[in-house]
Amino acid sequence: MKTIAFTNQKGGVGKTTSAVTIAAVAAERGASVLVVDLDSQGSATELFLGSDPPSPGLSDVLSGEARWADVVRTGREPGALGPGSGRVDVLAATEGLTLFEESIAETGDLWAVGTLVSGVRKADRYDLCVVDCPPAIGRLSLNAVAGADLIVAPVTLSSLSMRGVVRLRRMVDAVEGALGEVPRVLYLPCAVDARYSETAEFLGVLHEAFGEYPEGAVLPPVRTSSAASRSYARALTAVEYRPDGRLAEDYRAVLDALVQRGSLALPVQATA
Repeated sequence: MKTIAFTNQKGGVGKTTSAVTIAAVAAERGASVLVVDLDSQGSATELFLGSDPPSPGLSDVLSGEARWADVVRTGREPGALGPGSGRVDVLAATEGLTLFEESIAETGDLWAVGTLVSGVRKADRYDLCVVDCPPAIGRLSLNAVAGADLIVAPVTLSSLSMRGVVRLRRMVDAVEGALGEVPRVLYLPCAVDARYSETAEFLGVLHEAFGEYPEGAVLPPVRTSSAASRSYARALTAVEYRPDGRLAEDYRAVLDALVQRGSLALPVQATA
């Protein structure tokens, strides 16, 4: 099982959309996926489980008050995302995440998420773990970075989003200083609109700074689409809302790139 942490210091850059859509696309291909919702806003939890999050939740697991296997909930049953599709399970965000983050800020703990991921991996129930991080560089995000195999940072045209990338890089460097090694960081251009001249300039800056995947760190771009907000309003992933739409298509291309180039090993083949 590989663990991908989706993170950026700035909200509104496609972080949660990327996390839930990659989870859905992987499940669509037959993988069993666990979504760990570290964002106390709970958008990923709400999409998969509805507006009333279960209790106990993720904060109880991280604090040692509950076992993850007793808390995990089914977000999508096998077959729900198409014939032969796998399942999506969720460890739900709860309000207790804020208090938990305050507690580990005092102790300096970097391993709460890593310990959880290690336990999930030993159970051998999932092919992929997707972590939706908070939109801030705090102790929970540091934990996610320490426990992940791969970090994906969604970015948009906004200069504020790019500043979030700089802060993320500093956070990763801090974790590396504490642990000695860190996962690879990849950058995912989101809400890309080719109608604007600034878009090409933005992508050029990203590619010049980080290089194109797989040799570099910039993943295939995700085009702007109203399907992101419309699917959320219906509590659906892009794969369910518009399976043939460009949003689902672009995230399939991102997953394909990760699988084909060996960053992910799933029990399914990428599309040609």
